[in-house]
Formats: sequence, C-alpha cells, structure tokens
Amino acid sequence: MALQQLIGDLSALYPGRKSFISDLVNLLTNTPPPFLHIYDPTTTSYTSKFLTAAFSALKVGSYGTPILFAEVSAVECLTPRLLFDRVLNELADWEPSWEDGATNWAATTLGERYNDGLDGFMHGLRDLVPQMMEKHGWKEQPNVLLAFDHAERLKETLPTLLTPLARLSDLVSKMIGVLVNF
Repeated sequence: MALQQLIGDLSALYPGRKSFISDLVNLLTNTPPPFLHIYDPTTTSYTSKFLTAAFSALKVGSYGTPILFAEVSAVECLTPRLLFDRVLNELADWEPSWEDGATNWAATTLGERYNDGLDGFMHGLRDLVPQMMEKHGWKEQPNVLLAFDHAERLKETLPTLLTPLARLSDLVSKMIGVLVNF
C-alpha cells in the first residue's frame, strides 16, 4: 500500500505522468535494470525535478528490497576521480568536511583509495555494499542505483566511461542499475 501512496503523491506533484511514474517506481523498487536511459527533449528540467523527487522518496522510504541511491550531476564531474568520489560518497551518505581534512568515504573508513581508476571504483562498490548492509542492519543485499543527471556532459567530458558505466552490473557482479537522464 505504501508504494501506491508514493505513486499517488508523485502523480499529484507531477500531473500528466502517472503511467510513467508508476512504471518507473515499480521498476526501481523491484529489480532495477542494469542500464536505463531517460530522454525527454521537451521538458528536461521537469523530468529532472521529478526524478530527484522520486529518488529522494525511495531513498527515505522502505519499499521491500533495500536501495542504495547515488544521484550525481554530471556537470560537477570533470574527471573520473571526481565522478568515482561523488558516487561512493553519495552511496555511503558521507559528506567530506574541513574538520576531517576533506577526505572521502573510503580513505576515512577503510584507509583505501577507490578513485584511482575504474578497477579501484569497482572494488570500492564491492566493499561499500556489505558495509552499508551492516550499518543499516539489512539482512538482504540492497539494490544499488546510480543516477546521472545531465548525462550528456559525460559524453563530452568522460566519453570513455560511458560504456563501463552501462555495463557496471556485469563488471561488479552485483545488482547495480545505472540511470542516465539526458
């Protein structure tokens, strides 16, 4: 019932998109696809705001299988290292602070650096999931969803990362969905 309430609330906030909202929410809460591309040429900012609201609601609520979300703006990610740090920090709910020396999640908790390359990033994802399961007391493996807003910027600034990101679920061997919004 709670899932239907969420769909109803989002539909009230974003009228005219009830079927899209219902399909997307059901898809993300059951088994997220390994890669999902959303393209809205007419109302991009409206779709972006809706996706942010949906991700926030799904992250806060409990709708079956636990979900780890990372919503990252591709505008902020000029290098692979920035992208890897943003994703891992967001998934771990880690906020670098000046008092801690502005360190990232892995450097503080594990003493590791998972931002040196794609291989290190994949190891970081593998290490992060069990740690989040323990932190939140989850008994089952969470679905991990990485959402990239303004993904056309990735195509311009980090074109070599698009293919590995699209295949991340296969590369990491975990239930990871990558959603790009153009």
